[in-house]
Amino acid sequence: MLLLFLNFISVLAWAVLVSFSHLSVASQWSVDAKIQQQLGYNDNVRMSKTPQGSLHYTLTPVVNFSHKTTNSVIDASASYGIQRYSSIKTLNRSLQNYHFDAKYLTDLTVWEVAASMSIAPSLNTASMYSGNFSSNAERTTQSVSPSLSYKLNELDSLKLHANYSQTSYSGNDFNNNQSYSVNLDWQRAWSERFSNHISISYAAFSSNIQQSSTYNLNLGLNFMLSEQWSVKSTVGGRLTNSESVASKNQSEGFLVNATLDYSGEKLSSQLGVNRSLLPSSQGQLQEQDSLNFTLNYALSQKLSTSFSANYQRTNITSFSNQSTSREYLTLQPALNWQIDSDWIVSANYQYRTQNSSTGQNTDVSSGFSNSVMLTINYNWQGFSLSR
Repeated sequence: MLLLFLNFISVLAWAVLVSFSHLSVASQWSVDAKIQQQLGYNDNVRMSKTPQGSLHYTLTPVVNFSHKTTNSVIDASASYGIQRYSSIKTLNRSLQNYHFDAKYLTDLTVWEVAASMSIAPSLNTASMYSGNFSSNAERTTQSVSPSLSYKLNELDSLKLHANYSQTSYSGNDFNNNQSYSVNLDWQRAWSERFSNHISISYAAFSSNIQQSSTYNLNLGLNFMLSEQWSVKSTVGGRLTNSESVASKNQSEGFLVNATLDYSGEKLSSQLGVNRSLLPSSQGQLQEQDSLNFTLNYALSQKLSTSFSANYQRTNITSFSNQSTSREYLTLQPALNWQIDSDWIVSANYQYRTQNSSTGQNTDVSSGFSNSVMLTINYNWQGFSLSR
């Protein structure tokens, strides 16, 4: 599977390069890289009622490639890292991530295609997709996203975007799934500080236990309140039809994605609210509400501190009308030291807690953990060639 995906990316990149190379004279190639190392201790890796702690170490090297011409941009990145736990050997895995993005620009249009693939333990994304921190399964995701943007006039533009994604798991703990979506978005820039958009979309989801289709209508705006404050929001409604082997049902709901940003001389922060409908690892759609807050403060030119908080509430209603809900909270303060332009060292503490309930059982799965981590990032500036 990995070889097929890499071959697909290679052929796609070659085709785009050949197609675009004759259209521009000036071009630039660049390569850069970064290495992230993280060493820490987590007193409850599995988030269970019977804690099991472990030292853990992660090494993640990333290489980035870029090719730019007058009317095209091609970016690609590849990462192959390791994850090691001293006391839980079954979580010792490799971490892989590959991404490709190509754009072709004219005066009125922007053609773009993006593709990505990642392989990692399901534990790393359990808070978002499953709530199951005890599984040793490996999660593989692949996606392809083509899009076309067209400038109607000085104020208005249209964008047609499609996406296909596939997620598979090793073992029998979870269900594989696939989804695709099509979105048409109209945007108007009323001024440099204010713009709004209207979009309609269709999405389909399927697994071995559920098939569903969702129709969305969204309204959004971007508004710069001042030099420091800005707000972005998208609000809409959805209609979802779902079907299993035994029954069918229909549900309605609303979707929202809103952020309030502040950017000052030393202090920056963001407050975000989100409601979305996304696939779960159990093979069903789940409605997820989240509240996010980040705060960064520069103590000096090289020393800064940060704090982040995330609260999620997830709900899945099965065809038997039995509801499963889950709450997840993360708090993380950090101290960051910019040694120089290439080296960054961060020390942080993380607190996590989770509570799940199914039907009348109010404490099916719960746990909390404390962890401390030291992260060392090295950024290699790389080199570039122009002709």
